[in-house]
Amino acid sequence: MKLRLLPAAVERIDAGRAWWLANRDKAPYLFDEELADALELINKSPNAGQRVALSKVAACTGP
Repeated sequence: MKLRLLPAAVERIDAGRAWWLANRDKAPYLFDEELADALELINKSPNAGQRVALSKVAACTGP
């Protein structure tokens, strides 16, 4: 299965990575390692966990 990320997700990932690199100098690669592990888990077990429907408003806004 090919995993695709929404542009908004990519933006949040990029922002999280930038914050991590600026604030976590003891483990600069941990963000990318954890993200890779999470994406691999989703790719290998796409039916794991509970599916949640997103509304257009929820998909466009966030914390």
